[in-house]
Amino acid sequence: MRIKSVEWKNFNGYGNVPSKIDFTKDGQLYLLVGQNGAGKSTIAEVLTYALYGKVEGKRLGDLANRINRGMEVTLCMSCKGKDITIKRGITPNYFELFINDEPYDQAGNKNVQDYMETELLDIPYQVFKNIIMLSVNDFKSFLTMSRGDKRNIVDRLFGFTVINAMRESIREKRREVKQDIQTLYDELNILEESIDSINEKIEILKKEKRVDQTKLIEEYQDKLSTIELKHTDTSDKLKILNNRYIEFQKIVQEKSSSESTITTNLLDIKKRLDLFEKSKCPTCGSEFDMHGEHGHIKETLLSDAKVNKVELKEVRSELESAQTNLNKCDSFIRSSKDSIVRLETLTSQYKYELDQIVSKSEKKDFQYLKQLITENNKKTKDKSGQKYKQENEDKFLELVETILGEEGIKNLALKTILPPLNASIESMLKQMHIPHRIRFDEKFDCIITSLGETINPNTMSTGERKKSDFVIIIAMIKLLKVRYPSINLLFLDEIFSSIDGGGIHEIIAILKDTVQETGLNTWVINHSELPVNLFDIKAEAFKEGGFSKLNLETIT
Repeated sequence: MRIKSVEWKNFNGYGNVPSKIDFTKDGQLYLLVGQNGAGKSTIAEVLTYALYGKVEGKRLGDLANRINRGMEVTLCMSCKGKDITIKRGITPNYFELFINDEPYDQAGNKNVQDYMETELLDIPYQVFKNIIMLSVNDFKSFLTMSRGDKRNIVDRLFGFTVINAMRESIREKRREVKQDIQTLYDELNILEESIDSINEKIEILKKEKRVDQTKLIEEYQDKLSTIELKHTDTSDKLKILNNRYIEFQKIVQEKSSSESTITTNLLDIKKRLDLFEKSKCPTCGSEFDMHGEHGHIKETLLSDAKVNKVELKEVRSELESAQTNLNKCDSFIRSSKDSIVRLETLTSQYKYELDQIVSKSEKKDFQYLKQLITENNKKTKDKSGQKYKQENEDKFLELVETILGEEGIKNLALKTILPPLNASIESMLKQMHIPHRIRFDEKFDCIITSLGETINPNTMSTGERKKSDFVIIIAMIKLLKVRYPSINLLFLDEIFSSIDGGGIHEIIAILKDTVQETGLNTWVINHSELPVNLFDIKAEAFKEGGFSKLNLETIT
């Protein structure tokens, strides 16, 4: 991943006027100066946001300028033989990816960010964050920090965190396997105890007197006789209930028919009575004589209606009673049939048990228990096989964990890293005229000697420690450049604090050598002025009109 240029506006404190940096010329030493809050750290954040769509410790909404809308970032780079252009924005939000000037079509493909990180970028986010934006604050006490803290830094820088994650995953898997093994041990113990218990029961049965089969047969015959009597009694009751059901069914039919007849009569009487509600006969047109014949007919109809209503009430009452009796009878019939089924089932069961008693020999008495022992032995064999496999898996995982541990792959990698690292440190210490030697052993413990004697880093002056820490940083950067050859940017923050004038010139000289050797465009961020003539480009971040601006000046 070789970054060519980056352009932005309305990012953090920067305003509408676009700021742009060209990185196409490699091996440039930049001096970035400016007051606190002027926008120096923004450059690294712009790069991180453009590539990964996030910035450590900040919400995306906080990256946009609070006054102006339309935050935009455009980054151009080359990666894996392709020209890549990334465009991002907030308010409005957008993300565009161009490959060789052609827009990436997301349809049917991976998410744009996922595609870019997995297929194009050769540097994971954590590695990018820890390598390109390297703060001296992370290393300022490298000489005196604990072995664990030093190993953590080395893990981050050289990508050992992946190995650590793999080892932790293996450890978790081992914990699961060990739990499975313990579960199998418990199950095997239960099976063994069960087999012992069954054997004891067999021995007890052998010692006990055999049960008198004749007595058992008589008991079962008595049970069968009782059941047969109940069956006969229930069957007789069922016949009676069936007859009564038929009787009640006939009554219901008769009363239903009577109800229908009476209802029809009442409807006919109502129709005839409705005629008298009019003053004239609808057929002949003559007026009704309600004091004579017509009045008599109406009175007769009313009397008939009254009688029919009384009869209807009686019939419906009798029908309801007959229906209730019919339902009860039906319920009793179902209950009786269920009882008969249960009795027949019980009869079959007792007959079967009686046959078993009659035919069973002493050898068959133990057949069930012996079958249980056979089954438990098979289960024991299966569980033992599973335990064997799990124990072998645990041994394998233990081996993998060891390989991924501090004494495994990481140790081999460190053995590869340490010789060039120590050689580079020694060479730069001599260049800076530091009168002691620093090297790291295989446990990454720092060994400092002076005139052949081991010394405590706390006995060194502050300036010597700062210079030594700087040398270690540069030595690691050179190794990282070998591991990630496409990297062309490096940001170093506050590396000159507590360094005297002579030391500053020595550090810059080493930086120049490193820049030429690695081709890294190296940005030295400092709050105070430094000898500008020692740098290739001076970049100044400053505030103007309330917004941050960046001015680049080539040093001739």
